[in-house]
Amino acid sequence: MRFEKTGVIRWISHLDTIGTIEKALRRAILPVALTQGFNPRPKMSIASPLAVGITSEGEYLDIIFQRELDLEQAQQQLNHELPLGLQITSCQELSARAPSLMAIVQLSRYRLLLPQWDLSTWQDHVEYIMSLSSVVVPRERKKSVSPSSEDIRPGLVSMIISEAEEGVLLDATVETSSKLFVRLPDITRILHREKGNWSLSDSNPHRLDIGVREANSFCSLEDYFRLASRRYIV
Repeated sequence: MRFEKTGVIRWISHLDTIGTIEKALRRAILPVALTQGFNPRPKMSIASPLAVGITSEGEYLDIIFQRELDLEQAQQQLNHELPLGLQITSCQELSARAPSLMAIVQLSRYRLLLPQWDLSTWQDHVEYIMSLSSVVVPRERKKSVSPSSEDIRPGLVSMIISEAEEGVLLDATVETSSKLFVRLPDITRILHREKGNWSLSDSNPHRLDIGVREANSFCSLEDYFRLASRRYIV
């Protein structure tokens, strides 16, 4: 299932999002498969956690049901029980051999509203960043007292500047895999170096989609299962 997280619902945490969907599934009386053990939970997972305060139109959820369902009807039932701002936008039925969403996510696409510079200045600045061979950002490591850093340049897939009614926009495609995870604060941090102090919340951060690399380009999870890997469709 692909879903969106918009409006005030963006301020609930990842765990609260999971809990909200679990309660909606129970209220919708959908036959969700449960885990074994003392405290059974729905067999479901979200592809990639979304940080608090970020809106999204490209979140993904996989759920195992006890039997086949009419997907359109199940989507309607679930949306009826979900709060405003948290809605399922599409569904696909996959075979049991399909990989888990969390295991295959490689890329995320974000959109940020930039501080008011003119378009050409931002284009020059972003082109300069993309021309660098190394972009090092600080990292805080658990159980480590010494400072550390990481080169995120290999994870900056593309950064595109455009102009809209609300101002100058940055569309950034970055790696968010287990090997290298570029965070949104990393992007604002490298832009800060030229622009000065400005917070992530000022940028109306929005996740457009998450996906995988196909032919060295971005392919959303929705398209990956629907088009690139038909063997996984039931």
